[in-house]
Amino acid sequence: MEIKKYNSLRVFQVVRKHSPIARKDIENLTGLSWGSVYSICNDFLEQGLFVTQRNSSVNGRPHEKFAVTQARKLSLGIDINSVGLSFNLVDLSGKTVYSLFIQPQDKKKESLLTLLEQQTADILKKFDDIIGINISMQGKINKLQGISVRTNFFENWKNVPIVDFFTQRFNLPTMLYHDPDCLLTYHLQTDERLHAYSNGAIVRIDDVIGYAQLTGNHLYEPEEDETCELGHMIVVPNGNNCMCGKKGCLEEYASLRGMKSIFAKTNSGDFLEQLQKGNENAIEIVNQAANYFGIALSNLFTISVPSFILLDGIALMQIPNFFELIKSATEQFLGGKCNLIRAKHQVEAPSIGACILTIEKNIENIVFDD
Repeated sequence: MEIKKYNSLRVFQVVRKHSPIARKDIENLTGLSWGSVYSICNDFLEQGLFVTQRNSSVNGRPHEKFAVTQARKLSLGIDINSVGLSFNLVDLSGKTVYSLFIQPQDKKKESLLTLLEQQTADILKKFDDIIGINISMQGKINKLQGISVRTNFFENWKNVPIVDFFTQRFNLPTMLYHDPDCLLTYHLQTDERLHAYSNGAIVRIDDVIGYAQLTGNHLYEPEEDETCELGHMIVVPNGNNCMCGKKGCLEEYASLRGMKSIFAKTNSGDFLEQLQKGNENAIEIVNQAANYFGIALSNLFTISVPSFILLDGIALMQIPNFFELIKSATEQFLGGKCNLIRAKHQVEAPSIGACILTIEKNIENIVFDD
């Protein structure tokens, strides 16, 4: 890469991650001279990729800061999961321009695909300069082939060529990612508590249990496109049948769906409502789930030695003190303190994270395609 192009990309990355940012701070972070930064920022202003913000400083002189424009090169992120469908348009800095969340009533494959097509078409009509579509998907995926292999919460959903589905209809580059990878990417960019770490992990606790890992500042991606399946770690030998085909998986005992299923076998009424009313069986199921998580997470801290494990998901939102119970159980089995962190939960996080992943992988082509 030629030197000017390389320096321009450095400036763009700094502004993308720290906007709005003053020229002097750009100089400090890139190590470039005032003249180089001035020239490069002007080039991006002319291209419409940067905008300026002017504020009065303490001495009354104008103070100019640069930011990535929200009107250029937008990415559409779509999170497809059992909780619902989340659509988010983000700019090159990862900031949200438009957001929509839908809970589909019909879980049949054909109905979901129709809904995805309709909503995507509506968004593309409203906004110009959308450069790509990025899918965050639960369950097993094949990223290389762009296929959602399976998810157990939609009817007839097996080996769905989801990337081809979008590219054929909208003629836009489309990428497919495993949703925990997207979720971790989002939090790594937005949560200042994580900025000092180069390795760690995230566990998402919803109707299923998702897992992603950061190693040396890079997402861990197993060979042959397999995904890390913490939810299918055996915690009860010869236990309850799991949808993956095994028995006794963590997901069958500690996911929100798993806890509801165990409660329904011997109790009537809604699990969460009964939990709020102090139902002893519901409380015991939650305590048991926390203990199983304690086993799984203490093993993770022992084997892979992550600097942190971030917990996210609607189960933490809907079950009082669930995070605290899990942390207590983890430290009990670990025999000491651990850096278990509760995430700042955002429904749109996976869809935004999918966009950030694509932007980071293709930033050079995106910036210099003109």
